Amino acid sequence: MVTDLIRALPPAVALFLISLFISTMATLVYKFATDQKVMKTLHLEMKFLRKQMKEVKDPGQVGALNKRLMEKTMQQMTHSMKATFITIIPIFFIFGWMSSNLAFDNAVPGEEFTASIEFNEGVEGTATISSDTLDILDNGSMEISEDKVTWRLKGGEGTHEIRYSFGDETYKREVILTDEWNYVDPHLEPKKTFLGIINRGDSNPIKEGSKMKKISVDLSPVRPLGGFTLPFRNQPVGWLFTYFIFMLTLTFPIRKLLKVH
Repeated sequence: MVTDLIRALPPAVALFLISLFISTMATLVYKFATDQKVMKTLHLEMKFLRKQMKEVKDPGQVGALNKRLMEKTMQQMTHSMKATFITIIPIFFIFGWMSSNLAFDNAVPGEEFTASIEFNEGVEGTATISSDTLDILDNGSMEISEDKVTWRLKGGEGTHEIRYSFGDETYKREVILTDEWNYVDPHLEPKKTFLGIINRGDSNPIKEGSKMKKISVDLSPVRPLGGFTLPFRNQPVGWLFTYFIFMLTLTFPIRKLLKVH
């Protein structure tokens, strides 16, 4: 199974390979979905216009050249639209898969972890958690405080089921306790769709009109690059920023290798 093969790798390596695959596929689609002769001509014309703008001194000439450059840029974008539409939906689903399978660290056997329910603002009452195989270290039934209830749990290695209840609603969710990089999607939320048609959330979401907003096993986000941080972020980068870093690094050499304009 692809997921098992990917998770057998260190997170940084897994994300690098996925980024390489997406970059290569997107570049190939772009190459064959666009008229490369037209794109090459536009690229050369834009390069020439930028060079002229650096050389001329007259503001009027610079303005005219900039107008022509913008026209060429719009033509390039128009020619690229077909490739964008072809790739956007598959990439959207790949992002959803990565969010569900590569975004978090695993919960470890014998160590405490937390599970929680988030509620809509102002909801009051008692929420309950139960499991046949996990030790619940807090009271199984707890009052909602600041729109949330959190429990501490612990258990042995394996897959465990947790039941969350509030009012007449009960939802089941699994958690995997393992020393390996493996987990099931820790979040359960209301139904989410793409363009109102394609389900992009859980197959059994929190029902419409529920007072519960989100059910979670509180796993830590994965840090593929260890302690590496970006200048505008105080925390180490997560899977999404790591993916974008790899994409930005890989896109140019792949385009050069495949001779894409």
